[in-house]
Amino acid sequence: MRIQIDPENRAYAPIYKKQGLEMAAATRKEKNYQEKYLQVLQTLLDFAPGGIFCYSAEADEQFSFISENMLRFLGYTRTEFTEKFDNRFSKMVYSQDRERVLCEINEQIAVGEFDRCEYRIERKDGSLVWVYSSHLLLRNRQNQPEMYCLDIDLSELKQTSMDLHNSELRFRQLVEQLGEAIFLCDAQLHLRFVNPAWLSLHKCSEGESLGQPLWLFFDPEDAALVRER
Repeated sequence: MRIQIDPENRAYAPIYKKQGLEMAAATRKEKNYQEKYLQVLQTLLDFAPGGIFCYSAEADEQFSFISENMLRFLGYTRTEFTEKFDNRFSKMVYSQDRERVLCEINEQIAVGEFDRCEYRIERKDGSLVWVYSSHLLLRNRQNQPEMYCLDIDLSELKQTSMDLHNSELRFRQLVEQLGEAIFLCDAQLHLRFVNPAWLSLHKCSEGESLGQPLWLFFDPEDAALVRER
């Protein structure tokens, strides 16, 4: 290092050395911060619910990123995933859902940067999994449009909904076969369900019953008691 001497013969070399050490320390600190940030980001990507991926919003629809947990979630290796779906988003969407999903995405993106949809994906074992998918349209450094996406597993929710529907269906079939009049009311005592025996007893149609106050179907004395309750 060249040492400069001021009029009073004071050397500046120690000052330069101190500044250099401070700059090196700041650089190391920044590097450590970036490495820690990338580690945290990678952890979030790997353990986010469902999976995260990015694909081209142009005609080729090529995936540019697929998180490890997305692959674990579906059971594929990266190579198997690429080969199975031809590395295209639309091929990942189950064939029976594909046309509907692509239309929903296009309609939502036409008016904004976000879209949301539900569809099925075929796992490696052949089973189908329902996902709730959120997409954000952005442009990369080359000014090319890309979709940044988060898929969340809906399988348990869909199964619960299906089980509830089947349970309600069995309940309806049971009460419709009973000879006793059965009805269901809301908190305001308005009729929400009546079985055929109810309709036969009160000699009215379902349309004339549903939505009506329960007390209308009782004699005045009993109706007053019903209203008080």
